[in-house]
Amino acid sequence: MTKRFAFFLPSPPVAVRPPPIVGIAPRKDWGVGSGKNPDVAAAGVMVANKAEKGRLSGSEAQGEVLAVSTNPFEPPGGTPAAPGVLGPVPVQEPPAAPSRGMVDLYSTAVDLNQVLTPQEREAYKQNLLSPGMAPWVVVVLSAVTIGIFGTVYLQLKQSRLPVVKPNDPSAAKAIGFLFIPFFNLYWYFVVWRRLVDRLNFQYRLRGRPAPIDRGQMTAAQILALFGSILIFGQVVGWVWVLVFAAKIQSASNDLAAGKV
Repeated sequence: MTKRFAFFLPSPPVAVRPPPIVGIAPRKDWGVGSGKNPDVAAAGVMVANKAEKGRLSGSEAQGEVLAVSTNPFEPPGGTPAAPGVLGPVPVQEPPAAPSRGMVDLYSTAVDLNQVLTPQEREAYKQNLLSPGMAPWVVVVLSAVTIGIFGTVYLQLKQSRLPVVKPNDPSAAKAIGFLFIPFFNLYWYFVVWRRLVDRLNFQYRLRGRPAPIDRGQMTAAQILALFGSILIFGQVVGWVWVLVFAAKIQSASNDLAAGKV
């Protein structure tokens, strides 16, 4: 009886040993301080275990390991980071300073308050002029010396005024070039017109009108130089030039004394 119904009895339990999990031992160069990323090492071990169990093929395991990124500015898989999430923020270049262009600061048609900053206007106001002779003394001495005294004395002011244009002459250049034959006929007009421009510029910086008419002074120079073809023309021209010499000295004295 016992043998007949023995197949109904449960068989004794048999101990089943679970299959070993085969892994890849981490290499020494994956450790801390070796320069390798420990996250990459851990990911390699996990993927190797999955591949051993048959859950992933060799190619899939390799792809999963490659999906781990070691670049903090790049997400896994090598795809570029989304804008505004990771990655350096581009720095914008400062805008270029506006250019003044070819503005003639000596032109009375130019508004200096529009083309110059307050700091530039204050810098251009600095000069080395000092109160000098009375205008009538300059006129008398110029007449006695046939214009030599007035030319030297007044042109010395070129070095006492700020340089606004690169071709603003110094006193030595202004006087010295007048001794060059033939060239002095051209320089005679240039140097006196520039002295007038520089003095008028100082007045305009201070919000005052230009004290000397540049066009009339040029007419007086032409008349004094070539007026001999007219009756008494040259005499009138020389007198007119002396009047402008007095105006230049008067404008310089007022500017040096702070009356402007």
